[in-house]
Amino acid sequence: MTQSGDVRSHAAAAGDQALEAPAEGVICVFDFEGGIGAPVEAFDPAARPEADWRWAHLRLGDNRAVKLLRAVGGLPQEALELFLDHEARVQIDQAGDWVFGVLPDYERDLGGRAQDEGRVAFAFDERSLVTGRLHALLAVDDLRHAAASGEALQSPAAAVTRLVQLYAERTEEQLAEIAAALEKVEDYVLA
Repeated sequence: MTQSGDVRSHAAAAGDQALEAPAEGVICVFDFEGGIGAPVEAFDPAARPEADWRWAHLRLGDNRAVKLLRAVGGLPQEALELFLDHEARVQIDQAGDWVFGVLPDYERDLGGRAQDEGRVAFAFDERSLVTGRLHALLAVDDLRHAAASGEALQSPAAAVTRLVQLYAERTEEQLAEIAAALEKVEDYVLA
């Protein structure tokens, strides 16, 4: 398993270069076989993957992504609404075989630095994971780079769990930076 530091250094080395996207409105699509992801070039959101499972990550600000979302087979209406309404409340719900919701993340600038709070919408069943975002985000980009570099993700649920872990690691980094800045201010005041 790739360490998160390796994932972030890979993401930083790549800068703002996007992986080759298979369609407009799509950031990336991976098919996972034995936990290892391979990029997908021809993405049909209505087709079930031939691999163990598939992850599609979409640009929600692109109207073509909306068309793709509407075509995802079996996606519950409640999940579709979370994507289309750009819901900002962190939440998790379930309908039928699908688990869906909104998770926190950090918006990033072109240099890969955290700017503000952001949100990533997700929906998954046993064989498919769909995520979407409005703005470039840190943790979901870390997950994308982890998949591209061969980190094992055994299932859609494992990928969402890894996304939460990456967000928690980014949060710890942010808190450490704030603590260091506060120490400098305290040292200045006490001097």
